[in-house]
Amino acid sequence: TGTLTEGASISSNATQIASSKDFIYVKNTGSTDLLVTLDNSNYLIVLSEGEAFASQISTSADVRIKTSSGTTTVDYYTTT
Repeated sequence: TGTLTEGASISSNATQIASSKDFIYVKNTGSTDLLVTLDNSNYLIVLSEGEAFASQISTSADVRIKTSSGTTTVDYYTTT
C-alpha cells in the first residue's frame, strides 16, 4: 500500500518524502524548479513546472526535495 500526497508546499528547506521505500513518484505542480536527491546530498534531478520523476529505488535511499529559492507545490507517491 502506498501513500499519495497532493499539493504539498515545498521551500528551499529540504523535505524528506521517502525513507525505507522502494518506489517514488514526484510531480512538480508549481512554477518554481524542484530539486530532488536520492541520497540527501546530491541534488541531481531538476523538475520544472509540470515535470515528473518516477523510479524504483533502494530501500536505503533518503529521498528529499527542495527549491533553490522560493516555494513550489508537488504531488508525490511512495510505496514499498
